[in-house]
Amino acid sequence: MTVLTPAHLRAIMPNIPQKDEVTEFPACCNAMRRFHITNKKRAAAWLANVAKESGHLFYVEEIASGAAYEGRADLGNTHPGDGVRFKGRGYIQITGRANYTRVARAFDIPCVANPDLLEQMPWRWLTAGYYWEQMSSLGNLNLIADQGNFESTVLGVRGGPDPERRDYYDRAMRVLPNDLTIPSPGPAPAPDPERKAVVLKAGLGKDGNPNVAYVREHPTNYIWRSDIEKLTTRLVNMDRFYKKIWINTYKKHPPGWNRDTTSFDVWGFGGRGDVLPVEIGREVFDVIFDDPNPPNIWWTIYRGRMWTRAGGDQPSPPGPPDSDPQHNNHIHVTYLDAS
Repeated sequence: MTVLTPAHLRAIMPNIPQKDEVTEFPACCNAMRRFHITNKKRAAAWLANVAKESGHLFYVEEIASGAAYEGRADLGNTHPGDGVRFKGRGYIQITGRANYTRVARAFDIPCVANPDLLEQMPWRWLTAGYYWEQMSSLGNLNLIADQGNFESTVLGVRGGPDPERRDYYDRAMRVLPNDLTIPSPGPAPAPDPERKAVVLKAGLGKDGNPNVAYVREHPTNYIWRSDIEKLTTRLVNMDRFYKKIWINTYKKHPPGWNRDTTSFDVWGFGGRGDVLPVEIGREVFDVIFDDPNPPNIWWTIYRGRMWTRAGGDQPSPPGPPDSDPQHNNHIHVTYLDAS
């Protein structure tokens, strides 16, 4: 028997960020074993759907805001705001209050109260396996995969055809061995309840290079309006961003506007001036825009583009010297005053 390896995942999904095929491999295998995705056809079909749903393990939540699901009784969205609150999450996206409630009961986790749990390890994998075997309207998709009927597994995941997924399936069928077996790597690491939260406070060595004139003139601080403080705290402690990003504001931020308490910058975890990796920055940018309780963005700048509430997307204006003026290395966000 030939065991599944992280290299198989990388071959099927070549754009997996960083080394996530290695760090997430135990959780992937546990989901496959628990939900009987244990032969070549089943694994190829499941991983092909995961590849497309997640964008090669890049997205753990739906890119759209979820507003389109508002009032959808078939999804159990009966409360105001349910569409956005229960948008798709996980590597096969669980969507809607009713489905979150079912997952909460199946795994005994509080994902109705805390929907972000389904973005975290190991739940983003386990829910993908659970959906595949237990939740599809077409029944157990393993049995359909056994028949070699891949297109029907696609209909069982998304309710409509998606020819692009066939490319992933064909690649998986070429890559995976005929005598595939799923290794037992031991229990996947559960979220650590003792994990120390990232606290955004001054004096932690994250304040930028004091030899840069701009930093000296505009010292770092971490004082925001209460709703924005809640948002920044949540962002830096999300599983996918934990110890990968750092958020700060500074005196007279931005210069000329002096909206320190209603704006912030997102940098790499090294703090102010540390380059934010593009693949993480784009995901942070999406999360900020898709936040279910946004503090009303006024404008934002990232990678040479500026979005404003009044004017939409446009080229960013030149910024001050010594501050990453085109915002290629960090994200800037400014919010409206509280109404």
